[in-house]
Amino acid sequence: MPMFRDQNGGGTEMDGVTRSIEYCSRCYKDGKFTEPDLTVDEMIARIQERLRSEGMAEPVIERNLMAVYGFTRWSD
Repeated sequence: MPMFRDQNGGGTEMDGVTRSIEYCSRCYKDGKFTEPDLTVDEMIARIQERLRSEGMAEPVIERNLMAVYGFTRWSD
């Protein structure tokens, strides 16, 4: 989820208190990914499904999906 939509203000770092400035609370908790084996392709499929269910236009969906490839999590 976009950080600006995260009601918790982001995931938490290892101390459980400090907020991550990079990862949302759904993806990151206590300094670890909540789904460590999630692939970029699986994340894209989830986002695509969600945005389509919200009635977003395909060109907008495609632009949003391109951003996923730039996430630090999958930048290796």
